[in-house]
Amino acid sequence: MESFKSTITILLLAFGLLTEAVQAKSPSLLLQEGLYAEQTEGNLDKAIEIYEQVVQEASETQRIAAKATYQLGTCYLKKGDKAKAADYFQQVVSNYKTQKVLVEKADEQLKKIRPETKKSVFEQIDGQVIKFISETYGQTAAEAGQQNLYANSHIYYVDPNFALYNGGMGFYYNWTGQTITTKTKLSGTSYPNQTLYDTTGQKLDTEIVPDEQRSNFYHIFWIPKEPLAPGESLYYGWSIDDSRNLPSKTGEVAALTMQNQFGSPVIETFFLVLPKQLQISQSNPPTSSQELLNFNVYRWTKTVQQGENHVERVQLRVSDVGTILRKSVMTISTCADGDARIDAAMANIKSLDESAVLNELKKYFVSEEGTVRRSAIYVVWQGEFSDMTDAVPELQKLCSHDEDFTRGMAALALGQNKVLSSFTVLEKMTLDDPSGYARRCAAYALGMLGDNRAKPTLEKALKDPDKLVQNNAEAAIKMLKN
Repeated sequence: MESFKSTITILLLAFGLLTEAVQAKSPSLLLQEGLYAEQTEGNLDKAIEIYEQVVQEASETQRIAAKATYQLGTCYLKKGDKAKAADYFQQVVSNYKTQKVLVEKADEQLKKIRPETKKSVFEQIDGQVIKFISETYGQTAAEAGQQNLYANSHIYYVDPNFALYNGGMGFYYNWTGQTITTKTKLSGTSYPNQTLYDTTGQKLDTEIVPDEQRSNFYHIFWIPKEPLAPGESLYYGWSIDDSRNLPSKTGEVAALTMQNQFGSPVIETFFLVLPKQLQISQSNPPTSSQELLNFNVYRWTKTVQQGENHVERVQLRVSDVGTILRKSVMTISTCADGDARIDAAMANIKSLDESAVLNELKKYFVSEEGTVRRSAIYVVWQGEFSDMTDAVPELQKLCSHDEDFTRGMAALALGQNKVLSSFTVLEKMTLDDPSGYARRCAAYALGMLGDNRAKPTLEKALKDPDKLVQNNAEAAIKMLKN
């Protein structure tokens, strides 16, 4: 009987008459079903089950197994399980190296989930700062060329914790008379652990190889993505792929020595980039200074004689917390929603000591200027503080302030930071506040708070005469369910 069934099955397969229910699905077909479940139906659990089956059955087919593994990572990422997603993306990188496109995509996902520590000076500072330094160096290089001198530069960046990153600028002039399209030597160096960038901050394709004759010396080769015509120049930046901590006193003052001995006569520039939290307390006067976004850029440009050691010594100190906070709060108070200056101001605040910031903010909670008061509340609301206990009593008081907007924003700040001791305050505001704005803010804040005791209150708010309060109460109930 079994032999007869096998014969029938073979015949049906031969004539294409076996139904899909009987015929085993190929890993390729299963993969398509998994993609449909994930991307069209949005059924992540079903997609995961299918992808796992594909990985098991397509173990010998690298392309399909790699794709299914990658999609498992995307499914878990959509489910919010970053650890499991990272595990599958790492499997793609480690186990399917021949699938280069997928490996690159998985590697990008891993960098987003587990950001690498950025050691490069060009990855620490903003693109606008890079552009300014590039243009300034270009002008200096042109002036040096007119005087038959070399042009050299170094870039120093010190972060708020006194970690030093450094690099510089350089250029290559195509004097060959022919268009350069293949690997070309740019320069030599004693630092093999460096990365090169174009003037927009994008990495250049380079190779650094040791010199066969000289010890501790290396040649830097550039592989062009676009041709370099005769008479054109490539301006580029280089960065040492490392950082070091400056010696500091009590964590508030640090000393930086910028120096270089070029050898030949040269016009040399030291660029010093500092976040707004750091200030220069002592130095020779800089040639110029420029404020750009969250940074101050200083430069010292000097014509250096042959054999001279160019040295600039700088004392750095941490700026006063109160000064930085005041400037940030005042900036936010003048901005409309979506203004890029808000993000810049918040970035300045987030690098400061949390307890000092919260203590200073109390001064602005009682400001008679509504925009200033609300800006201070906004800082707490969006500041992602690890512990905002010191600000809780003041925020709870603000929930009974005369101004509707102040009460509403204070409620949102308490809800966002999950201050459970504010439950009663938010519950009362949701039901009894005379302002529809304050009521809808409080309702939403109860949802963010995540306390299931709020459900009866929110159900009552579903019958609020203000439609926006009803909408926020409905959204809050959904948050509680999740």
